[in-house]
Order: sequence, then structure tokens, then C-alpha cells
Amino acid sequence: MKKNARKVHITLGVICAIPVLLTLITGMGAVISEDYFGNEKFADFLISIHTMEIFGLQKIYPLFVGFCLFSMIVSGLILVIKKPRPKNVQ
Repeated sequence: MKKNARKVHITLGVICAIPVLLTLITGMGAVISEDYFGNEKFADFLISIHTMEIFGLQKIYPLFVGFCLFSMIVSGLILVIKKPRPKNVQ
């Protein structure tokens, strides 16, 4: 069971890494661009990528990223909670 949980967690990590990193980078970039450099047009462009509005996925993408984060947390907690039991040494 532990090996299956580890495989699921690794697979989820690979699938979720790109969308979560893209959301992180574009969100931070938009704030920095607008607040520190005053470039509102570039910030709006980054927000359109951040929400996937640029590809017409603004209704699905936040749910997907939320599912990714939630599933990574749950699978990580399963790995932490189900520690292997020590074998009896005689």
C-alpha cells in the first residue's frame, strides 16, 4: 500500500508541477509588474495567463489547480500517516 501511495504522489507531482508553477510565476509576476514597475498592460497579460483566460479555460483551470493542490496534500498526508511498522527483532 505504501508503494502505491508513493507512486500516486509522484505521479500527481509530475502532472501538477507545471500548472502550479505557471500559476505561481504569473501571479507573482503580475503583482511585481504592476506594483513595482507600474506596467499595467504587462500585468494584465500575465493575469490572463494566470487565469488561463488567454486560452478560454478560465472556468476549468482554477478548479484543476485547486484539485492538484488538494490531491497533493492528501496523498502527502497519507504517506506521513501510514509510516511502516517496525518488524519485531528477536
